[in-house]
Amino acid sequence: LRLVHGAVRVGGYSTGFTIEDTVLDGVTSENSVEIYSGASDIKMDGITIDGLLPKWSTWYDQKKIYSGVLMRHAISFNGSDSLTEAINNVEVTNSIIKNEHDGFELTADSFFDLDISNNIFENIADDPVQLGTLSYNVEIAHNSMIDVGTSVSKDGSSASADATILGTKYIHHNKIVLERKLFHRELHADLGGGYLSSSADADGRYARKVFDVHNSDETGPMGDPRHYYNNTIVADGNEISVGFVGQYDNSAGEVYYPFGTPNLVFNNIFVQKDSTYNTLRFSPNY
Repeated sequence: LRLVHGAVRVGGYSTGFTIEDTVLDGVTSENSVEIYSGASDIKMDGITIDGLLPKWSTWYDQKKIYSGVLMRHAISFNGSDSLTEAINNVEVTNSIIKNEHDGFELTADSFFDLDISNNIFENIADDPVQLGTLSYNVEIAHNSMIDVGTSVSKDGSSASADATILGTKYIHHNKIVLERKLFHRELHADLGGGYLSSSADADGRYARKVFDVHNSDETGPMGDPRHYYNNTIVADGNEISVGFVGQYDNSAGEVYYPFGTPNLVFNNIFVQKDSTYNTLRFSPNY
């Protein structure tokens, strides 16, 4: 099945839904695949989602063009914060997501039992996976992420309630290659609006952290610990680091880092090709 400028919507409380050998080409007025509250037992195997965004298009232009008009996520969980309506038992495997702004948008929703494995992400300007707090039993493994802005980013925007079943998000055995800086935006002053990232170079290109923070809102007083292990990361001018900022931020604006439930980062291989670049970043925020 080939859908050009088409989208797939999996309705709320649907169950036993399978998408196989399907190609979705082009930008759409909705995310290419949207799954709604309460859906369960969803399998996507051998699908290709191609947003047709060229490598020279800038992060800022993609945001400006798509916001409110067209959607920029390949796969989105359009669910609820309520754990009683959680999306569950979703598998995405043997698939290709390329030329998109974002791969998976999994932020302000509750879900559990998610498996993203053996997939290829290529030319993703921002986040291949935005992984929110209200989720558990998540495995992201054996994927290849090539020419991407970051890899699996931590999102705290779903933290209207504490993270559930702590320490059950596993990111492992992924190949992550960040060898080119992405264009943040053009440098022409007459474009108006927007901003140039403080980390951009003289040509308007910038690099992200390998495991970044997408949204640093609070993630509950116990934090949202994740396990990063046995990944291979090749970077060229990108920061090799894991962002933990926003572990917990109370209403008074005081930030806490709960050491009782730490993130675990072990047995990874980091290769930094740019000898002039800081390979590891450590500060109170990371």
